[in-house]
Amino acid sequence: MCNDCHGRSGRGDNSWAETFKPRPRNLSTGIFKFRTTPLGKLPLEADLRRTSCHGPTRKGDGPAAAGLSDIWKNPIISADLSEVHHKSGDQPADLYRTIATGLDGTPMPSFSAALKPDEIWNLVAYIKSIEKPK
Repeated sequence: MCNDCHGRSGRGDNSWAETFKPRPRNLSTGIFKFRTTPLGKLPLEADLRRTSCHGPTRKGDGPAAAGLSDIWKNPIISADLSEVHHKSGDQPADLYRTIATGLDGTPMPSFSAALKPDEIWNLVAYIKSIEKPK
């Protein structure tokens, strides 16, 4: 997951990293944005592999994806983030809104309290970078 953007060395030097805005950070410095540990502490292994719903391949097959349901008890399939079309819209602003506000009635939470706006935009850029046209 991480080397897709940050490269095998973790230094943000993937061959196409220059196309990202902002550019992937250098993880070899030991500073991580997304972690469950206190500020200044290294992330846990689980933090580096945070794939519970969308899965390691981002196809919606993570371990928490099985058995998801909405508030009406209807089964829900976790989104395949590699798809070009997304239920809440295909534009970057649509993805930003979904990540920031969540999807009411579904297991998709709001991340506005956990992530800063630029961090949400980083996720949007990542999602757009892994979309695979059919």
